[in-house]
Amino acid sequence: MTDVDELERWMAGIEDEHTESKEAAQSFSFDKIVDYSIAIANEGGGKLVLGVTNARPRRVVGTSAVADTTQIKTRLFDKLQFRVNIDEVSHPAGRVVVFRIPSRPIGYPLHNDGRYLMRAGESLVPMSADQIRTIFDEAQLDFSAFATTGATVSDLSPDAIERFRTAWIRKSGNQALAQLDTMHLLSDAELLTEGRITNAAMILLAKPDSISRFLPHAEVVFEWRDSEKNIDFQNRNEFNAVAHRDYRSQTSVFVRQSPAAIEIESPGGFPHGVTVDNILFRQVPRNRRLSETLAKVGLVERSGQGVDRMFATAIREGKEPPDFSGSDAHRVSVVLRGTVQDPNFLRFLEKVADTGTYVFATADLVLLDFLKNQKPVPPAFRARLEPLEKYGVIERVGRGRGTKYILSKTFYEFVGTPAAYTRSRGLDRQTNKELLAQHLRARAGKGSSFGELSQVLPALSRQQMKSLLRELKEEGRARVAGITRAAVWFASEDEMKKTEKMKPKSRQ
Repeated sequence: MTDVDELERWMAGIEDEHTESKEAAQSFSFDKIVDYSIAIANEGGGKLVLGVTNARPRRVVGTSAVADTTQIKTRLFDKLQFRVNIDEVSHPAGRVVVFRIPSRPIGYPLHNDGRYLMRAGESLVPMSADQIRTIFDEAQLDFSAFATTGATVSDLSPDAIERFRTAWIRKSGNQALAQLDTMHLLSDAELLTEGRITNAAMILLAKPDSISRFLPHAEVVFEWRDSEKNIDFQNRNEFNAVAHRDYRSQTSVFVRQSPAAIEIESPGGFPHGVTVDNILFRQVPRNRRLSETLAKVGLVERSGQGVDRMFATAIREGKEPPDFSGSDAHRVSVVLRGTVQDPNFLRFLEKVADTGTYVFATADLVLLDFLKNQKPVPPAFRARLEPLEKYGVIERVGRGRGTKYILSKTFYEFVGTPAAYTRSRGLDRQTNKELLAQHLRARAGKGSSFGELSQVLPALSRQQMKSLLRELKEEGRARVAGITRAAVWFASEDEMKKTEKMKPKSRQ
């Protein structure tokens, strides 16, 4: 149940973004409720709140809409075929109605009379064809487990089958595999379905001409360029495709290599639930049967381990982390760069590892790379801050919501740049306050806006600035006129007297 406290937290901007508010002081039509329920469900679920302004700062205005919530709940279920819970909140400023809307089913975009809706700002708009297709793709079946229509065991290469048998015996230690006939071997490897050859078997074991006939797009195109800037390649080869591509796409896998980098481009976007931001923590196999077969012979890592290894190896070698930013709904692109960016950072990691005091997880290495490059730490990595601070690898600067983290003083001393540590840590709190007070005194009766004061200390966050100004006010050194964006800050009378005392006395 939604209560007043939860409502206040959302109005203050603390709650998640999956919430839509409408004033709806007098009414809000059932059709609009249906449309917003569909749009919010298509975006992963959330809330529709009536009786609250959408513009910040949000405030409760109250609503008399949806007088009979039980009836509306029943009508919504009949229309949508999923349950929407409705809460009524008695806020001191008026009645608020909250619709709690679940997420749509995986692989099933919702629509109202053929209109697949989503939100855009304060409006509802139709989803694009690509967005609808992406949702349908979430429930994709395992292409590699399906039979290849028309293919027989004669389309498979005997040499490839025997290499597979040898590799499986070596990996499993099961010598009995040597005695199995071909069909029995393929069946035990789950490369047959109801006695028919699967796509996985064709991709791994087919003769070249059979691949060209049945799965011509199942290929990797390798191109070599002697410079990243070159458009033309100096060498090009084509090979059979691998485990993680989307075989429904008719595009090939491309591998482009130069002396400084290698780029791999695979058809199909990320599987459902995987993004550029969470790829280190969440992996979803696209062709499970194919991946399991490759794992049997030791040619692929268990799920997720390969991505971990890519990130960990790159950072441990002082190189940039894998770059997935070129990915979109139609392809996954990863760029691996070979240039060592910071040898000192590499030696520091080696020193910490050699002491045995701390063993870096892959997430630790990625987090340290964020801090080294002065990038914000994504939420998924924040749980690693405390252990790294505990072992003296990083330091905390500031307090409360204005807290930031930097590499430890030990790192800067190790690489011989103590001045960089001072810059990274920033001025101490008292010095920052003195700079703000000095600016307010210089402005005399004109005063300064918050934005102007932020330019005095541009490295500080908004919350850190608020904290410093609050302390100046509590100490009687500053005063404020107005509220929110119209607020203007002045030096107090006592603070202005300091200016007079600092002026040189004129000679008599």
